[in-house]
Amino acid sequence: MTGLMHFLVRHRKLSLLAVVLHVLVSTVSHESVSDLVHKVRNRTSHDGFDNTLTAIGVVVAVLLTVTVVASKYRGVEGRWTLGWGLTVVALQVVAFQTLMMFNSEAAHFPQWALLALPVYALSRRISESVLWVTLLGFVDEAYQFFADTSLYLDFNDILLNLIGASAGTLVAYLSLRRRTPPSPVEPFDLRRLVRSPAAIVVYVLVAVMLVSWLAGFLGFYLSPSGDDAPLVLSRSGAPDRIWYPTDWGKQFHVVRPWESLLWIALLVGLQALVESRLSPASPMPQRP
Repeated sequence: MTGLMHFLVRHRKLSLLAVVLHVLVSTVSHESVSDLVHKVRNRTSHDGFDNTLTAIGVVVAVLLTVTVVASKYRGVEGRWTLGWGLTVVALQVVAFQTLMMFNSEAAHFPQWALLALPVYALSRRISESVLWVTLLGFVDEAYQFFADTSLYLDFNDILLNLIGASAGTLVAYLSLRRRTPPSPVEPFDLRRLVRSPAAIVVYVLVAVMLVSWLAGFLGFYLSPSGDDAPLVLSRSGAPDRIWYPTDWGKQFHVVRPWESLLWIALLVGLQALVESRLSPASPMPQRP
């Protein structure tokens, strides 16, 4: 992984191309992949299929934990790194139990963790990388909604994408730091994050949605009275309960738009705090 990250940092144009291709392939192939997963699930027992995916998820979580523990950090920086890694693993476990209707949705974790590698190679900032990948995941979810392949703009999936981005950024950071001695830690400066291009895109997106909602052009859920806005982000009514049960014994929570914004702000902000306690990734040698 270290060699791959070195390569991505040295070849920024290829990293950018990898980002574009990943988003395009994820967006265009989503329906085909979903159909394939449903076919496999229908040809096997539901419990067997979900148990297999659960086992794979456990292995991935263990490998991520081992990666963090083996990063050979000591002192305060080591504790922050370990805490960051264990938090990412805990978020995956909690999301697995609370945000997924099907266990197959855990594919969001590796899918968007993979995208975080070239994104981090381009930005070299932990919190900005997580935010960029989350925004690109939002683009994917928006495409699914407007292409009529999804009943609503899925904020659950957006949070799953964020958690996957956090895991991938962690691996990318450790890959670039592992072979270098610690360097001076920068003071915590939240202004760097709130003024970043990724944050500005979020502000614009939220502002456009807010103005559209106030102007009556945008609605979040279908109205019981049938008096709906021209654009509604859900083709069903507002969630009427906290937990929704399934026929296969699983229950999940439907994330509302405001919940999604709060969780994104909290998790990205926490990773900005962690970033301020870690040594910056080492500068890469220039190609001759």
